Amino acid sequence: MPAGFNELSYWKTRLKGDTSIYRMVGHRALGKHWNRAIYHRRYDVLAAFFSKFSGSDLSGMKVVDCGAGFGLFWPFWRQHGVGEYSALELSPEGIRWLQKELAACEAKQKKSAIQINVADPINKSIFSDRTIVTFMDVLYHIVDDEDFSHALLNAWNWLKPGGYLIFTDCPCKQDFYSGNHVHFRPLSAYARLIGKKESDFQVFPLFYLSVPLESSATAMRFLRLFWGPAAFLSKRFNLFDKFLSKVVYRLDTFLFKTFPNLHSSSSSLIAVRK
Repeated sequence: MPAGFNELSYWKTRLKGDTSIYRMVGHRALGKHWNRAIYHRRYDVLAAFFSKFSGSDLSGMKVVDCGAGFGLFWPFWRQHGVGEYSALELSPEGIRWLQKELAACEAKQKKSAIQINVADPINKSIFSDRTIVTFMDVLYHIVDDEDFSHALLNAWNWLKPGGYLIFTDCPCKQDFYSGNHVHFRPLSAYARLIGKKESDFQVFPLFYLSVPLESSATAMRFLRLFWGPAAFLSKRFNLFDKFLSKVVYRLDTFLFKTFPNLHSSSSSLIAVRK
């Protein structure tokens, strides 16, 4: 962990520092519409993954959404009709929001919001039969390696055989930091902890243009500056933010559909079956 960085203090401050939920939990350098487009891209890729299931019927699925934040993935799971949804979140602000949203929803799914730190050692009995456990833009924000191990193993223990662990990270050859609050790790780190091979992980690229690229190479990180002017304008001019959000979303959708072997310039959706 970077010296002097207080992870809990950082997130408590961040999660009450903006009027837009998308910017609070999304990319701080980008406007709210751009961030919303980034989430829609995640929804698209997640939906494509589940489309291979029989009739896309997820009514038998029991989902645990780790680090649920302000519940931006709850609408996705509700729309796809999962049988049960549990949101785990550490921040009091997030829990209050989640409880309000879930209580107001008339969907038939069984649903709950639990305040818990998933990076603590947790008894397996809290869940033991989950079919899907997700960490959407969460694990690489757990910068301490021991805390990361606890979170990953908790999730793996909650899955029943045949269930899926789904998370986002930036697949790389070796781990690296992108700022104090982001610690990307290679698939080998995940594979070692849960007793899998790297080939067991399915990787689905998310972004090429929508999010500034991530790399441990100095030259590549310099290229992040090219996103700067557009990001600056998106935060200050609402119309520009709306326009650019549509452009980057459509371009990324087109690029990955046209070039299936194209790698993401930043994070990918990753799934592994127990």
